[in-house]
Amino acid sequence: MLTPIYIEPSKRCLPHPWHPSVIHAPKGWNGRPYWMVETPFPPFYVAPYKDRWELPCIHYSKDGIHWSNIGRNPIADISADQIAGHGYLSDPHLVLSNGQLECWYRRMLNHDAQTTILRKISTNGIEWGEEQIVADTLDKEITNNLGGEIISPAILWKEDTYVMYYVDDTFTNLQRGIKRTSSTDGKHWSKAESIKLQIKNYKSKIKNQKSAIAIIPWHIDIQYIRGTYYLLVHDVDHNLLALFTSVDGATFDFQQIVLQASNKWMDFFSHKLYRACLIEVDGKIRIYFSANNGMASYIGLMEQAEDGSFYIIDCQSGKQKAVFVFRFIWLRCRQFVQRCTHFIDKHIIHKLK
Repeated sequence: MLTPIYIEPSKRCLPHPWHPSVIHAPKGWNGRPYWMVETPFPPFYVAPYKDRWELPCIHYSKDGIHWSNIGRNPIADISADQIAGHGYLSDPHLVLSNGQLECWYRRMLNHDAQTTILRKISTNGIEWGEEQIVADTLDKEITNNLGGEIISPAILWKEDTYVMYYVDDTFTNLQRGIKRTSSTDGKHWSKAESIKLQIKNYKSKIKNQKSAIAIIPWHIDIQYIRGTYYLLVHDVDHNLLALFTSVDGATFDFQQIVLQASNKWMDFFSHKLYRACLIEVDGKIRIYFSANNGMASYIGLMEQAEDGSFYIIDCQSGKQKAVFVFRFIWLRCRQFVQRCTHFIDKHIIHKLK
């Protein structure tokens, strides 16, 4: 039975990690080579609403598999008034620039009517500065340059410039768009340009193809590694992760489908996939991905094989794995009982009344 990565429990971050962004500093940054941000998101209702618990939580690791908390999680929260307006913080992304770690994230307010991209900066990963506004969709300059929606912003720090890729709210030929913009100060952005996804042979690689729609990017990650842009796309319509590459950052060629939800009872990635991110470790690509099985949310880990394909790493062992397997089976049994109870109530007891 494959297991996801282990994240040390935290009092204020729910044990349902989601939407990871990871950086790898081979020589270490503040003594640790791996840093992660994620926003917990359970696959079931949690009062007052489950989006409320999407809060940026920071973790660090020595091996990229076993993760510890910084002790001051989450690093940002929303106010009581913002909770009343169904606000939440989502889509985090880490950027390492000029020796500082930046955490970017979205604040959604007024039932998703207002999107604000925010960031906090840290020199040690533990203490974080004040919230800074990066982009606000109520700002006419931002709307004119970037559009009315900014989904899953993924940021590169390249040649003293922020390059931001994001999913927008427009469709072309049944395909949601991905755009690119740049800024030297993280506040004033260039006119966004659409990037092109070359998807020849894409549909033929999809297992159990049911939709006529080409590809619906929903959440993305972008990395620039040894002269090549790597774009990792979560295709929400087909519930899969796809890898694209580019030499110019504007036109991306489809390489492979990395993973599809398995629909297998004992897999932690059986039900749903979501945002994934990639890093380079020892010359190979490593992918961290969001997944749930309808009962709990997890972050899984994939590594690149010699032939360029990817395989899932079994991340837990010993007592950790035993606890995971026990909890997994217990949740499945509880789910089975709930479904049986619902069936009996609906089809038997209701008819007897």
